[in-house]
Amino acid sequence: MAPKDFKQQTSSVIQCLFEEPVLKAKSLVFEDTVVADGVGDEEDSFDPVIIADKLRQLGDDYNEKVIKPHMDKFLNQARSAAAEQAALAFSDAVESLCKSWPSEGAEVRQEKYLLKASVTVGLYAYKKCPNLSETIQNVLTQFVETRLGSWIVQQGGWEQVASQ
Repeated sequence: MAPKDFKQQTSSVIQCLFEEPVLKAKSLVFEDTVVADGVGDEEDSFDPVIIADKLRQLGDDYNEKVIKPHMDKFLNQARSAAAEQAALAFSDAVESLCKSWPSEGAEVRQEKYLLKASVTVGLYAYKKCPNLSETIQNVLTQFVETRLGSWIVQQGGWEQVASQ
């Protein structure tokens, strides 16, 4: 998978993460737009809707009492006009959340923790401040590409990471 493809796929996955899919027949529907689910196209099995749904399940499993203390700085920065500050605050919130979780053993890689924490922080922030959707999507996309991109590519791409 070429890095350009990875960036396009990541952007698609994050965009789908913040949309609510409705399953109909053999396609997934967003409002009036139909997105094929990849059935019959075995060469290109990438489907951002399915991957986003798996990530949403991963990120929806949070305890608000645990995550809230890690979010205040990020949400305050995201409300301001400074995108660089919001990205740094997002990264700090993800790192802080990762450190607060108990260790699950050697079989759970640091990258999986970062992915879960980044999706959790992104979804929580979106639910609390839906008007900041674009900012949240941008910082989440930037974080995933920068901090997890090479790991996702090494795993075989989004399809492999989502199936783990």
